[in-house]
Amino acid sequence: MNRLYTIFLLLFISMLLTITANSQNTVYNNTEYNNFVTPSLRNFFDIYDTTQHQGNYINRKLFNEHFITVNEKDFTLIVDPLMNFTLAKSNKKDDLLYRNTRAAIVAGRIGKTVSFYSAFYETQLTAPQYIDDYVKSYGVLPGHTNPKKFGDGGYDFGAVYGGVAWQIKKGSPITFRLAFDEMFIGKGYRSLFLSNNGFPYYFVSTQYDKKKFFYLFSLASMQNPNFRNVMELQSSSINTSAFHKKTVAFHYLGYRPNKNISVGLFQATLFQVADSSSATFRAEWLNPIILAAPVCYGMEGSNNVLLGAEFSLAYHYVQFYSQLVIDDFGINNSLAEQEIGCQIGAHYSSNLLHLNIEYNRVNKGVYSHTNPLQSYTNFNQPLAFQSGQNIKELIFQIEYQYKKFYTEIVIINQKKQTTSLENVFKPQVISLSGDANDVTAVRGELHWIINPKTNLSFFTGAQKNYSTTNEEYLYLGLKTSLRKISWDVFK
Repeated sequence: MNRLYTIFLLLFISMLLTITANSQNTVYNNTEYNNFVTPSLRNFFDIYDTTQHQGNYINRKLFNEHFITVNEKDFTLIVDPLMNFTLAKSNKKDDLLYRNTRAAIVAGRIGKTVSFYSAFYETQLTAPQYIDDYVKSYGVLPGHTNPKKFGDGGYDFGAVYGGVAWQIKKGSPITFRLAFDEMFIGKGYRSLFLSNNGFPYYFVSTQYDKKKFFYLFSLASMQNPNFRNVMELQSSSINTSAFHKKTVAFHYLGYRPNKNISVGLFQATLFQVADSSSATFRAEWLNPIILAAPVCYGMEGSNNVLLGAEFSLAYHYVQFYSQLVIDDFGINNSLAEQEIGCQIGAHYSSNLLHLNIEYNRVNKGVYSHTNPLQSYTNFNQPLAFQSGQNIKELIFQIEYQYKKFYTEIVIINQKKQTTSLENVFKPQVISLSGDANDVTAVRGELHWIINPKTNLSFFTGAQKNYSTTNEEYLYLGLKTSLRKISWDVFK
């Protein structure tokens, strides 16, 4: 594996030097990676392209336009059907695998200050063996809910996302949002703060974004369904007739001294909850001041507090980025014993090519709490780093698009323990020490994009997991890609 790292790193550097040498001397300007929070509310009012093209109606709707478009002076509406029809073959299963997703999205704008969207998904699928193993352990599909059984070894589930945003006036730096969705904070392939690869949640947020400063305050409602009793609770300690709820406050302060540098501070507070199926509202939830929680409650009190800091530096086509998350910090502990996580990575991005190399390390104890009801999770899934704690990870990613053809290659190597993910849900005092478990996954995909408005494409791909199961599978299909949910979760 060290040889693989060396070869791939040399290839990455050589491609970077070759392309940079032949590129114009411009400043890094990839909007997606310059945003503090994704999806960015700053661009929330400008994401819908309602351009109507000339020519045959069927050709326009199939290849260039949204399915339904209404574009009046004070009202914009877009309606699109969504889908994912996939066939696959795994060396661990005799039968063909399939995915059958039918969906629709409605989005639009009312006047100049209100924007909205809503999406509905219905899916039946059979999954690769490593995903079956995940469902057996945690009771949920990665990025989704707890599925119903369907057919012979299949799953049936639905998904809903939606939100409304309001600005005081057009161009105002202040935006309010109410949504059932997720947020992603960071600039990497992963986020150690808050990721969008889990189950959606209700949240309200206020955002200020003007010139050099960015500030976000969000209040969210999470759930502890405790499927498979991952928290190892006694049946008498929680009302099992309803999902246990918990309230989380997110704060993020960003600063851009210039167009190439950005720094940010992050705070998440999971407030102490009672052993019941509901939480009683408390005024302290509404405190909008960042860093107030560790001062008032401490880092390891009855409220679970996480702090983070991030930094990014852009130079020409390259952006370097990093994150540091702190769950607890003991003065007398060694660095390896601290409850911290770190990320460091680099992007290269041009009009056609995107390269990414990233290293993540999360120590034991991060994201968990002495009270498992207050672990940094939602619906039996981590809120941030998908793979848990006590783990080292290296990621290589290449994306290339030429006209209507898009290809992606991802290589992920994880050095962890068999208990890295399950320990996030357990009380820290009884976290388990599992066996060493090294996993390497290699995935490649090729897409022919039919309609760029919804990323409708024919695609084919292959994945190989080098682990105890050594699963490999091939797949092809037709899908739209407005949301990207990663199944990069390995036991």
